[in-house]
Amino acid sequence: MVILHGILGSSDNWFTLGKKFAENFTVYLPDLRNHGRSPHSDVFSADAMIEDLKEFLIDNDLQSANVLGHSLGGGIAIKFAAKYSKMVQKLIVVDFAPKKYRTNLEGLIRWLISWDVSKVRTIREADRQLAVTFPDKNVRGFLLKNLYRKHNGNLEWKINLKAIYNNLEGISGYIQEGLVVENPCLFIRGENSDYVKPEDVYLIRQYFSDARIESIPGAGHWVHADAPEKFLDLVKDFVL
Repeated sequence: MVILHGILGSSDNWFTLGKKFAENFTVYLPDLRNHGRSPHSDVFSADAMIEDLKEFLIDNDLQSANVLGHSLGGGIAIKFAAKYSKMVQKLIVVDFAPKKYRTNLEGLIRWLISWDVSKVRTIREADRQLAVTFPDKNVRGFLLKNLYRKHNGNLEWKINLKAIYNNLEGISGYIQEGLVVENPCLFIRGENSDYVKPEDVYLIRQYFSDARIESIPGAGHWVHADAPEKFLDLVKDFVL
């Protein structure tokens, strides 16, 4: 099973659930380009990242795998299955649909770019500064995972914020009209999230001939974090 994280996330976001899945699968948790420990590049698009995924599978001697993707990772998983269906056993897409999204991240990323983290001495101090603009501690915790300490002691971003900001329009889950993906697919949405709307069910059925769609009550966009046990049960029931 290969698990793809969302934008501004990293493989670390899936470590706990990855250990649970590892009871039944060999689990791979790659970082997307410009995220985590992966290389930085000025090129940042879903098309580039599906080629990264293909190369990752080949490098790990995997002819095919179950592919699970959340948010941006779900968009990459969708496009990967559309282009390389034989390399996908079963597909799990978490709170994302095969459509173009109007991202609301521009303001957030622009703020992060303008924030001089090299002058911040500790993660605790970084959290205090973030709290002025971002009162939600879960959001701050998510963002703070992207900081690391350089050899000189200064904090720096793991993520390539400028490349991500400059290419936000190129990361949709839209696939070619008329194309039908026959791989078994599970779409999981959060009931309280607006990423997958009721009208998107038609799109999913249009593009995926063997799609199962589930909604988890009380969960938001980070479905797997809001309801991990229900999420785990749904995925295992689908894949096993």
